[in-house]
Amino acid sequence: MYVFEIVTPGTWLESEDRDWSWKIGNLLQSLKSQYFEANFALNLFTEARSVCPSVADRENWERDAQRRSEIRREIEQEYGGFPGHEQWDEINFKTEVRFKREKWSNGFQPREFEHNLPFIYARAFLYAIDSFDKFLGVLSREDGVPEIVAELHGQVGEAFPDLRGVRNSAQHLEDRSRGLGAGRNPKPLDCYRQCKNDPLTAIEN
Repeated sequence: MYVFEIVTPGTWLESEDRDWSWKIGNLLQSLKSQYFEANFALNLFTEARSVCPSVADRENWERDAQRRSEIRREIEQEYGGFPGHEQWDEINFKTEVRFKREKWSNGFQPREFEHNLPFIYARAFLYAIDSFDKFLGVLSREDGVPEIVAELHGQVGEAFPDLRGVRNSAQHLEDRSRGLGAGRNPKPLDCYRQCKNDPLTAIEN
């Protein structure tokens, strides 16, 4: 587990300008909040990456297969006990649906949940770091703030040179899925479909 400690040398800011003290104090609290959110998200991401995805062993596979067969027989009885070939696909579908819902009700997670968990934590880390960078930038431009804050803000940019681009990609997946990136004007979905079917149109546009 990663714990990045912050030491706050005091409880509040001393200043004759109470409005300034209140504003800067709020910015500092927001910075700390985003900092610890990023720290926690990093730990959750690391933990999720270290967990091996659940793979059914032979015993569980046989138990699941047996339960599927039982559910299938129950559904076949609902069709009168002797379903025709034209109903097999429908019965197979209903069998799988009932089996999965039964597993979920017993606490088993869909594989898609396990697969997406690290990505969720990665996005949480990304957004927290991006918000931290923005708060630090705002703080560095406030009157009465030490110049070293601007230097620290610059160091964040050096440590995460692609932060803004990655954040934009994560926030605009609907554009990335259409092959659009920074500096390229998005087109309506209807136009995108037409361009896919007609490469010459894509070149002209």
